[in-house]
Amino acid sequence: MPKKRRKPSKQVQSLVSLLAIALILIALFLLIYGKITEQPRPKSLDSGLRLELCAPVEDEIILEKEGFLISYNPWHKVANYCAYQLTGDETQGPVERVDSFKPDERVVNGPELKDYKGSGYDRGHLVPAADQKWSELAMNDSFYLTNMTPQDASFNRGIWADLEAEVRDQAYKDGSLYIATGPILTDGPYETIGEDVAVPKRFFKALLDYTEPTLKAIAFLLPNEGSSGPLSRFAISIDELEDISGMDFFYQLDDEIESKLESSCDISLWWKII
Repeated sequence: MPKKRRKPSKQVQSLVSLLAIALILIALFLLIYGKITEQPRPKSLDSGLRLELCAPVEDEIILEKEGFLISYNPWHKVANYCAYQLTGDETQGPVERVDSFKPDERVVNGPELKDYKGSGYDRGHLVPAADQKWSELAMNDSFYLTNMTPQDASFNRGIWADLEAEVRDQAYKDGSLYIATGPILTDGPYETIGEDVAVPKRFFKALLDYTEPTLKAIAFLLPNEGSSGPLSRFAISIDELEDISGMDFFYQLDDEIESKLESSCDISLWWKII
């Protein structure tokens, strides 16, 4: 006769039950911990329209960073433009600046630190580090060389820095600004440094305030040199900047609103930028 199969003892059954409970608890812990430690997506990706973006640029390489986007130009080895939304709260962030300049590993044959060494030019930010102090990762990302351009020291540390500070003040006052900033790359040929990194002759900032009660837009176009006088003398309309740069700014706006805002250059609507 075949032997009867012995039933597991109560002690074995208890051990199996405890093991099953332990596995369930471990799975729950990993699930919860994974959600807590999940890295956030770039902030503007979680919204609907990304109003800060320009229409696609020929041959551009899009580089998503924490809180901003770079449209990189592989022929000039600088950005076509960088774009981001800056809120009032972000201007009050606690993160301190750490100068961690570095090549962007996502770009083949991109700019290197050695390109700037001994060139006589600053590694000038397009998206300012001071606009990224709301996040350590955002601050760190702002030091990729794809966010840099060769800038005259008197420009970078002078009127360009002044404009950056005024933009932060405006974002704090208005609550939010959409910003596109970069070099003009339609007026070459250009001086180069290192391995063919172009030295732009002019730089721009395009600003959009899309919050009630006053919708407004304006641009600034400055030469890559030390300048004095009020920033207002460098103010132009977005339409004028589009003619000069060949780019289409804030193209996701409703056509009627876009036409109205981009044809205007009313400096009186802007707080401290005078």
